[in-house]
Amino acid sequence: LDDEDHGVRVAAAEAIRHLACGNQGNRLAAREHGAIPKLVSMLTLVADVVEAPAAVLDGCGGDCELAAQAEAMDTAAAVAMLTAATAALRNLSYQNGPNRDAIRFSGGLEPLLRIIAPGQPPTPPANDSPLREASYRAAAALENLAADNEENAVMIVRAGVVPAMKELLIGSAPGALSQKAARAAQRLTQCMHAPTRMRAVHEVIRALCVV
Repeated sequence: LDDEDHGVRVAAAEAIRHLACGNQGNRLAAREHGAIPKLVSMLTLVADVVEAPAAVLDGCGGDCELAAQAEAMDTAAAVAMLTAATAALRNLSYQNGPNRDAIRFSGGLEPLLRIIAPGQPPTPPANDSPLREASYRAAAALENLAADNEENAVMIVRAGVVPAMKELLIGSAPGALSQKAARAAQRLTQCMHAPTRMRAVHEVIRALCVV
């Protein structure tokens, strides 16, 4: 994750993604070895590149060298890093409370919220956008992060991205939803209490840890 080669960083993030899926021991080991802050840093910098390349170096603090490397990437490389880091965080947060907190403490919620639905009102990227896959993975990560975590759930609901999560994770075509999923999806826009609204999401999506 610290390598100067963008391809190596992508490969490392993808490896963590696979190792963390279905393996709590690996999720714990990744956190103990400092993977989460590095993935969040990678995610934040690349999200800045995708959104506004010229602004990446502003306020980069102690990460100016890494920010300069990120700014020099082409869009395809940036999207690849974005997608890999988002997927790794998704799997690290699956059924792991300490990792959910660690991602929040590392500042991971803010870039995930930006990726899933930029703009006002928050709207997912179009189906043909290169960012669509990263947005889907960000939505899955946010669903995991909200599970049994009041602070994360409140931040997610307040950001106004729940409708975008619904679109990305379960679609909008009526035929794509079971009767139960349709009822839960309807409650997404009706429940005002954050944990209640997120529980409605949980009823629809159960297996977000994907190899």
